[in-house]
Amino acid sequence: MSQTQTAETVGENKQNVSDFLRSKAFKTIWGEGFTSQTFEVEDSTQLIGQPRINGLPLKIVIIYWNYRSYRGNKEAYKILSVLALDSLEDHFRHAFGETATMEERRQRIDAYVQELEERLNAANETIAQQELELRQSWEEYDVQQSYQDEYDRQLREHGINPWAVPNTEDEHF
Repeated sequence: MSQTQTAETVGENKQNVSDFLRSKAFKTIWGEGFTSQTFEVEDSTQLIGQPRINGLPLKIVIIYWNYRSYRGNKEAYKILSVLALDSLEDHFRHAFGETATMEERRQRIDAYVQELEERLNAANETIAQQELELRQSWEEYDVQQSYQDEYDRQLREHGINPWAVPNTEDEHF
């Protein structure tokens, strides 16, 4: 698969794949010694210079998509989920001697993708609501803190330490 296809499949640009292949994260997963392969596309109608594709083995494509999914890319998450589901279903069908047409598989995949999208949207709505509640709580805290700061200032102006224990030498300063 080309680097461009690998990136565009999950809504990223080719540079993102190139950066990933040079990253510490990739080297930690794969180790040293990986170089992408360049393939010439044979085109009988083109006389001068063949187009070239920077290709990646499917293993590397899956590692990249996993990494992007881990980093929050929802398209990568959906693709990996669908691939895993389809692969597992295929293994189970094979184990039990069942078959499924490509159309049946596509329908199940479409239903699963729709379910995933609904669940992701619901999760995003919950997160948005929680962020709003958190923002409101912080705003309320900021208001309360400004009141506290003002009370402290006024007490200090009158020679009273607002944080002193009563009936001690620290009460006035």
